[in-house]
Amino acid sequence: MAAEADRLTLDGSPFASEVGLARAFRGIEAAPFDPRWSVAGRFTPYGADRTLRSRTPWARAGARARW
Repeated sequence: MAAEADRLTLDGSPFASEVGLARAFRGIEAAPFDPRWSVAGRFTPYGADRTLRSRTPWARAGARARW
């Protein structure tokens, strides 16, 4: 149960209670694997952690990704 101290909002208004969801998550539709859409690749990590700025809507809000 959410408390006022959690500072949650529901539809833009402060929320401190319980809420039932309209329906359960039923998954995401996906097509079967098709090797024609795959490419070979190799992951090479950087030697140390680094912070990257992304150009997503979240970046405008000051979010950062740690890699």
